[in-house]
This record gives sequence, structure tokens and C-alpha cells, in this order.
Amino acid sequence: LPKQKIDRACLDHHIGRCDAPCVGLQTQEDYRAMIGQMEMVLEGKEDQFRKELEADMQACAKRLDFEAAARRRDQLQALAKLKERQRIDLAEAVDIDVVALVRDGRWGVVTWMEIRAGCVQGRHHETLSCPLSEEDSEVMAGAVVGRYLDRKPPPELLVSCLPDGQELLEEYLSGLLGRKVECHLARQGRRFRLAQLAHANAKMLLTEHLAHLEARERVTNSVKELQEALGLPVPPRRIEGFDISHLSGTGTVASMVVAIDGKPAKGEYRRFHVKTVEGIDDFASMREILGRRFRRIREEGLEPPDLVLIDGGKGQLGMAVEAMAEEGFPDQKVLGLAKRIEEVFLPGESEPRILPRTSASLQLLQRLRDEAHRFAITFQREQRTSTITASWLDGIKGVGPQKKQLLLQHFGSALKVKEAKEADLAQLVGPQIAATIVARAALASSYLDPIPAVLMAAEPSA
Repeated sequence: LPKQKIDRACLDHHIGRCDAPCVGLQTQEDYRAMIGQMEMVLEGKEDQFRKELEADMQACAKRLDFEAAARRRDQLQALAKLKERQRIDLAEAVDIDVVALVRDGRWGVVTWMEIRAGCVQGRHHETLSCPLSEEDSEVMAGAVVGRYLDRKPPPELLVSCLPDGQELLEEYLSGLLGRKVECHLARQGRRFRLAQLAHANAKMLLTEHLAHLEARERVTNSVKELQEALGLPVPPRRIEGFDISHLSGTGTVASMVVAIDGKPAKGEYRRFHVKTVEGIDDFASMREILGRRFRRIREEGLEPPDLVLIDGGKGQLGMAVEAMAEEGFPDQKVLGLAKRIEEVFLPGESEPRILPRTSASLQLLQRLRDEAHRFAITFQREQRTSTITASWLDGIKGVGPQKKQLLLQHFGSALKVKEAKEADLAQLVGPQIAATIVARAALASSYLDPIPAVLMAAEPSA
């Protein structure tokens, strides 16, 4: 629950989906009891929970609290529907774990379907890296032993293949449960259909895992291909991309995006305000940002990136090289990617390199460049919005965001607030704050004037 008190309950409380403990409308005891009921459902104790609900419903009805009794009735109906959805067509209340193994080369997936009292209580799967020399029976035996290291087995295990050392395994599991445990195949009937379902789940999960590995391998190949295309000594596992954005030379900002093993690492992204450059000068802005970035790397002892990507051509690249050299990184690997025909510029080379449009290496650079561009423009727009919404009302003692919004809504604009009479202001915010506003209004500068429409409609450049 939140540490700070909340003023009002959310919509869930008003539509009857929450008892609003966050605003103190539910005691800790009632909340704990509700959690206990949820635990009973998750642990498969629906019958016990149902009996408690029925008794509570009868008690509510006897004391004529029919609304509470109706809520208990609705809970009983929902519980019955939940149990019906979980019911497996076994025609008996049995405890079984259904285990299925599917392999493809050295990769395998084992799925577990836990059935208690004829209802599915949980599903679990694990992905295994199996030596090719291991038989399925050996993999199954290892999976079963590992599964029951910290939990008791059911009296029946339904497996897709018999585990190696079946008799010894059954003896071990029987000792854990305290009664006989059987491990067998299902060849027909309801149990066979259950085993087929578990096998289909395992097959689907293995297909997803192999597809994920294939996608990751493609990313790795793009990094290796980029190493070969640029003649780098090591694969560029960490690439940092930089871009500059401004609005007609104002509000210049920069972005740094990071890709690790070809994938965006958004937790490593950084934004910069350009502090030393005025007007439109992308070259000087790039020099400042790269200098600040590598100064921090030097001062904090951080590992420099394997490759730096600059959005631009020779000019931006030259400034970046100078900035990094001044901070003690003259050999830092860096390139510039120009937008016109996607030319790749490298330090010391007069002619750009043209990578094939279909190459994975160029596509990796394009994705990173476009991400840096997006990140820079987003930041520039945020800065522009905050500037547009700023007014002379900011910083006045006693005028916070809520009072500022109240004044603007009442009078229509910051300019009309300035022109308002002190008596009118006092009716809205009180005499003391009204006097402060009038005194501040007398000193307010000309930035009350509306922002030109051409600037409001302009798009930042990057």
C-alpha cells in the first residue's frame, strides 16, 4: 500500500471491484482475510473456501444484510465458473503430474501440468540444454529428480517417455511422498489426451525458444558483419550513437543511445543540453557533447564503447574525433553515417564507404541512427513545450501548479492575470497572495507576449 495517504479512492472502488484499503476503507484484518481467501483458491482449496462463503452468506442473510449476502452469492457463482474452466475430463478426482519432453538437437523443453483433485492447479516448463549423447530417458530422469528436490510429488506421474532407472526413481519419489508413487506412460483414453496436450505445449514452447535463438543469432551476425566491414579489431558489442536537435538554432539538445550486442539498451540512453553553443552550429554542438561524454568516461574510469556512431558526415565526424582526442581517447573507433545515400565516413579516409543496402551491418547502423534521431527530437519537443507553458507566474511565493492553473482558467491567460485587479485576484487566491501577484506583475517582462505561430508550428531539426 502507498506510504503517503491518498485523498480519494480510484474508479475500481466505485464500481465495486476494490474495497479501497489505500484510503483506509478496509482494515488490515479484512485485507488479510481477503488475501487468505485468494491463497486458498491458488492452493486448490476451493471446497473449503466455498463452505466459508456459504456460511458467511447465510449469516449475512440472517442479520438482514442482503447486499452483503448478494456479494457472497456472486462470489460463489464466480468460484464455480473458475472451477469449471479448470476441470479436466478425467471423470475422477485424482492427483497427477503430467510431464512431457520435446527435443530438437541439443535443446529441449519439459512441461509440467499439475492436476489436483481433477483440476489443473498449475503449469510449469523449463528449457534444457541437453548433450546430444544423452537419451530422452536420461533427460527425463534428470528433470523429474530436479523438479521434486523441494516439493512432494503426487502419487501418479504421467510421462511422455519412461525415465532412465524407473524403479529406483519411483522408490525415491515414494520416500518423499510417504506412499507409493507410480511413473508410467499413457496409451489411450483420457490420460492419453492429457499427455497429448502437455506434449503440444512443450512443442510450442520449444519452437518459440528456437525462434528466439535464431533472432538473437541474426543480431550477433550483424555485429560480426559490421566488424568485418569496418575492419575493427573486435566485434563492436557496445555502440553509442549521438545526434543533435534544435529549433531554428534555439533550445539545442543532444541524445546518446546505446546498443549492446545489436539490441537497444534503453536504460543506458542519455540526454544533454548543449551549453556552450549559440545559434545553428551542429559541428560545435557535437564537439561539446562528445567532449562531455568522454570526459566523464575518463574521470569515472568507465569502459569506452567499442564504436561511436555520429549522425552526420565529415564535419561532425571531425569534431567528434578532436573532442575524444582532447579527452585522452585518440584511438576511439568512430564513424559518421550521412543520410543522403547512407555513406559511412571513417577517420583518415577521404572517400566514404558504401555498404550494401541489404547488409545487416548497414541496417544495424541505420536503426541506431534513427533511434538517436527520435530520442533527440522527443527531448527537444519536451523542452519546447515546457518553455511555451512557462509564464511570469512561475516562482511567485504561494502560487504553485494548482493555483497557477486556477488563475489561468479563471482569467484566460497570463496576460489577463497581469491586468486583473487585486480585488478580483483576492477572491480567487486570498488577499496576501493577490498582493504578491500584483507586485510581481509590475515587474513582469515582455515574455508575456504570445509566441509567434510560425514557431509554434515549426518542427525541430536534427
